[in-house]
Amino acid sequence: DGVKVLLSGEGSDELFYGYERFARTARILASCGDARSTIDHLYFGGGFHTRRIVGELTGTAGEGAEATYPWQWLEKHLSLPLDDLQLLFSQRFRMQTLLQRQDRVGMSQSIEIRVPFLRPELVNYANRLPISQKFDPETGTTKRVLRQAVKERLPREILVKKKDGWPCDMVVWIRQPHVRQLLNDLVNDADSFSRNYLNFPAVKALIKDHFARQSDRDVLIWELLVLEMWHRSAQRHETLVH
Repeated sequence: DGVKVLLSGEGSDELFYGYERFARTARILASCGDARSTIDHLYFGGGFHTRRIVGELTGTAGEGAEATYPWQWLEKHLSLPLDDLQLLFSQRFRMQTLLQRQDRVGMSQSIEIRVPFLRPELVNYANRLPISQKFDPETGTTKRVLRQAVKERLPREILVKKKDGWPCDMVVWIRQPHVRQLLNDLVNDADSFSRNYLNFPAVKALIKDHFARQSDRDVLIWELLVLEMWHRSAQRHETLVH
């Protein structure tokens, strides 16, 4: 009928303990001494370790987090087993970003994308399973029950293959000399976002330390670059409008 439909595996990691970061975070959470620290790690995720430098750049980092619905949800459900809490928090909040991105990609190409793993019946079933059926800490095997379900249909090399995610050469690209020059040109401009809205000496120190390999701030450098490019584009648009 001319209707194009794709099937996506989105949601399987959030249901069946598919991310290795779940295990890493579980080890961190086991050493947290109080509820505040546990919620901090879950709420901020990988950004937990860069809050200090973000605070130096912006004058604030994470203010108002306690008033947000995700924080209050974590506070309310903190009595759940930590492994379960991770999976449920990921499904309820972080999953939304993935689904929004997927919907935009599909709609931009007039393609309907379905997510069979997120059928309510399957979600309810998966969330009733014990973690031991999803993850083996001794071997590091994720999505155990899913692998068992398809073991007669898939070759062994696929069943035992480690997760690749979506590899990207951004980390390599962003360390190239021409990218550093582009970033410095944007940041040092009199109308830059960094000069006018951020702690400019902290921005300069971040760039200097990163490219001198005294620190590894690839994500922050990338976000700073995109922010400056967006800011310049917005300024040009405003000039054209006026």
